[in-house]
Amino acid sequence: MAVLKNARHEKFAQARAGGMTVDQAYVHAGYREHRSNAARLSAKEEVRARIEEIQAVGAEKAAIDAAWVVEQLRLNYMRATGQLAVRVGFVDEHGEPLKCVDEEGNEEESVRNKLFSDAHAANKALELLGKTCQAFKDDDNNKGGPAVIVQFPPTETKSGS
Repeated sequence: MAVLKNARHEKFAQARAGGMTVDQAYVHAGYREHRSNAARLSAKEEVRARIEEIQAVGAEKAAIDAAWVVEQLRLNYMRATGQLAVRVGFVDEHGEPLKCVDEEGNEEESVRNKLFSDAHAANKALELLGKTCQAFKDDDNNKGGPAVIVQFPPTETKSGS
């Protein structure tokens, strides 16, 4: 569905999709406060369909954003615990690795994969993942229980460490 032809109806639909009450959205759209007219506008089929469309797009974006955040936290945890290598070194303005010459005159990339271990960063990533997944029961608003299931590969012990 396209944007509503009536600009005030569109503004009303966007306000409703954004969480405003019917009365608040009606005034926000430029109308004078009038409860029955606000209810009548809210009941119009094209307005209801537009509100649902805006909410669906918003929900889709929120799901993508939440999934991306969880994935980045998972990767940060894996980097901080040494399960995932971090690329370090020098790159040019395009992000391409610069070439270096070693002591014997051999050319090699300056960027290397390195494993790091940072307990503080790992704990912070886990804390943020737990909050994202609502795994903590720290107040009445957070009832616990996973909203997102995050799976980590099994941690392998490093020999000689």
